[in-house]
Amino acid sequence: MSVSRRHVLQYAGAGILGVAALGVPLNTLQAKSASRLAAANMPKPFQSQLKIPPVLAPERTVLDSAGRRLSYYRIRQTPGLASILPHFTTPVLGYNGIIPGPTISVEQGTKISLRMDNLLPLVHPQYGHVLNTSTHLHGSASLPQFDGYASDLTPKGLCKDYE
Repeated sequence: MSVSRRHVLQYAGAGILGVAALGVPLNTLQAKSASRLAAANMPKPFQSQLKIPPVLAPERTVLDSAGRRLSYYRIRQTPGLASILPHFTTPVLGYNGIIPGPTISVEQGTKISLRMDNLLPLVHPQYGHVLNTSTHLHGSASLPQFDGYASDLTPKGLCKDYE
């Protein structure tokens, strides 16, 4: 028996999944059964080169009033094209037009200010919902107001400064 991811989600949404799901071996769930990509074009696991995002340079670095370095960065949330699968380009909504976005690498203890501009279309080009954004900063020792919680939304054309 082969069960697609779509079937699992449909059953779960309908409340039918329940205890019956315990009897379905997990190895029968295959993402490729839900793909519109031809079987001949499916990528072979672990064959593609790992893509390392570029390191973002600060726009400027200054000394604060205590003599500590403070670096200013800016990222623009924009549409772009990505090469996720060999021989194909995929439209993405990315950071500086790429996914994952650029890496910000700083020495421990260095303070930064990151301006995140939402320059995405007002509505999603395929699904039609409004494209407000909320960005979570991974690996950053941030105060709660700079952590990108779910309801901290930035509408199109506006920006948020993270510290």
